[in-house]
Amino acid sequence: MREFYVQESVLDTAAERLTDLDSRVPLATAYADDHLSSFYLGETGLLLVTIRNTARPAREDVLSALRTVSTHLAAAAAEIAATAALYRATDDAVDQALDATY
Repeated sequence: MREFYVQESVLDTAAERLTDLDSRVPLATAYADDHLSSFYLGETGLLLVTIRNTARPAREDVLSALRTVSTHLAAAAAEIAATAALYRATDDAVDQALDATY
């Protein structure tokens, strides 16, 4: 039977990557907000009104999805970091108990 082993540094790296991705969500939000909000209503105003009215719900859905993504990325990063810390603490406690016993 194989021994179960957790590399805490791999978990730390995963948490850092998720945190980095979460830090980029505001850029995506700004891009989506900018590009799905402003429509110049010049000579082709009627056509652009239709596009604007169609894009508005899409904009709200995209912005809502980005808020959800950010929430999930932050929660996943925190949970993975906590898991790494728990494994470190557990490993240290077991090591100390074994050292005390033997």
